[in-house]
Amino acid sequence: MKRFSESTLASQYAAGVQCTDAFACFGDTEGEVQVHTQVLRIASPVFDAMFSSGMMEDSSKRFRIEIASKTDFVSFYNCLLPGASCAQHVTPENVDGILDACIRVMSRCPASIHRLLQAKRLALQDLYDKFLKEIMESREKHDLSILKPHADILLDCVEAASETRRQNLAELKPYVEHMYAHVGRSPVGTSYDGVAALDMHGALGQLINLL
Repeated sequence: MKRFSESTLASQYAAGVQCTDAFACFGDTEGEVQVHTQVLRIASPVFDAMFSSGMMEDSSKRFRIEIASKTDFVSFYNCLLPGASCAQHVTPENVDGILDACIRVMSRCPASIHRLLQAKRLALQDLYDKFLKEIMESREKHDLSILKPHADILLDCVEAASETRRQNLAELKPYVEHMYAHVGRSPVGTSYDGVAALDMHGALGQLINLL
C-alpha cells in the first residue's frame, strides 16, 4: 500500500478531499465509521502493521474496535486528523472514554523512558510498574540519564534492579540446596580445596536463607 506523508494528508484535508478508505466496525447496534488508514498508520504502529502486512483487515478494509465505544473512538480519531487540535475534540463528556482507550493501547506498547515518565505524571501505577520492570530487565537498551531530574523514579529504579537481582538469585536456590545436602553427607574431616566440609555446610545453609 502506498504511504502518504503527514503533509500530504494535511493538504488533502485542507482542500476538502474526503480521505477515507476503510471502516472501523463496532458492536451490532453501533455500526461502523469511515476512516483513513494512513491517518491510523501514522499514529499507531499497530495499525501500520495491520494495513501493511496482508492481514485480513488490509484486504477487507474493515476492522473491529473492541477497546472503545464508537463515540469514544470517533473523538480519538478526530484528534489524529491533520490540523486537528485535541482541545477541539476532547470534552468533559468524552475525556474518560478517550483516556481509557489510550491507557489500553499504551499497556500493549514496549517500555520506554518517555512512557515511564508519562505513567508517573498521570499516576497510572499499574503501567508505571510494568514499564519500570521492563526497563530494568533490559536497562542497557535505555538511557537512564534522562531520569536525573527525577530522584523519586531513580530510587524506584534502584529498588526494581535489586528485586530483579533477588529473583535471579532465587533461581539458583535449588542448586545451592543440592550442594548443601551433598556437603552435609561428607565425613568429618573432609575438606573441599582446603575448606572444611563442616564450615562449607554452614555457609551454604546461610546462603539458602538469603535466597
